[in-house]
Amino acid sequence: MISISSRVREPALVPCAALALNDAVPPLLARLLELDEARLSRLRAVHGNGFLLVQGTSSDLPWSDGLLYLGKDEAAPRLLLPTALAPNVPSPLFERALARHCQKGPHPLPAPWAVSFEPPRLISVAEARPVSLDRARAWLAVPSLGEPP
Repeated sequence: MISISSRVREPALVPCAALALNDAVPPLLARLLELDEARLSRLRAVHGNGFLLVQGTSSDLPWSDGLLYLGKDEAAPRLLLPTALAPNVPSPLFERALARHCQKGPHPLPAPWAVSFEPPRLISVAEARPVSLDRARAWLAVPSLGEPP
């Protein structure tokens, strides 16, 4: 079995997603509430226990402390990877291994996937939905968004 870790990526990927984990979720939600509807309408998001992931162009993504910015590696198109990190194995091999892993078991995890190396986290972004002020306010009312998984 190969141990997967990360290494510095040069050059960095262009951000197309921002991932907030645990304590970084409330500040990201607060930042989303500051954005105008036009900018929000260009964003998509998925959330779950202890995370919120927002997708969009790098110019539309909100910036907030504690976020992990993710980008697309052309060699692994089903993955969103940290912009400054790469897996210590070739990206296409890493993507294929994740695809096999995610298809196992009673509850397959559909692609595409967001990857965090530290802390280790794999999130399906297949259910990402458009963002609105009403949706961001509703998420703010969900206490589990900021709790660890």
